[in-house]
Amino acid sequence: MILEVPILYSFRRCPYAIRARMALSIAGIRCELREVVLSDKPSELIDISPKATVPVLCLSERVIDESLDIIEWTRLKDDYLLLPSEKLNTQTLELISIFDNQFKLNLDRYKYPNLSLNQDPLENREACLDLIKNVDELFLAEPWLYGKNISLLDLAILPFIRQFRNIDTEWFDQLNEIPNIRKCLNYFMQSKEFLSVMGKYDQWQLGNTPVYFPPK
Repeated sequence: MILEVPILYSFRRCPYAIRARMALSIAGIRCELREVVLSDKPSELIDISPKATVPVLCLSERVIDESLDIIEWTRLKDDYLLLPSEKLNTQTLELISIFDNQFKLNLDRYKYPNLSLNQDPLENREACLDLIKNVDELFLAEPWLYGKNISLLDLAILPFIRQFRNIDTEWFDQLNEIPNIRKCLNYFMQSKEFLSVMGKYDQWQLGNTPVYFPPK
């Protein structure tokens, strides 16, 4: 199938989808945005990606249904997320793996306690906080984690830390033990890179007028 532009299936609040949209926007890659309601997933999404999670990027030649793979594809088009050294690149990949696995597991158990049998949500909250503390000790947030320019690490983990904060903003905002992460997260949430991809869209349905992203 030959497409005029890539098609992105997305859900506005999903941290995986947020980081994919940010990557596409920063790289200046235009696509058709199809906003998905997770309780009413379109058959068109399920047909191209049976696991039916977002984001999914449909290209003429293939389908990419993992957010980090979408980011990597955008970097092949425009290598905008440069890292200052091989050491930092290794560190970045290790931290992304920790947040995509350990942090996300504890985050879900904290956010959805009714779905996690025999799990104490506050214990899972503390497990998330411990991982954030480890990151806080490594960076100064000036203003991004690696300095003046946004990096792969910012893109990959800050949407999840934002989701963690949103569960109990009053508690999170009074934490004194993670000053660098709080500073960086505040900058992230006010940045043009983030705000430009957080527009609200109606649920996509077959036959709708195409919505193009990023907005002009």
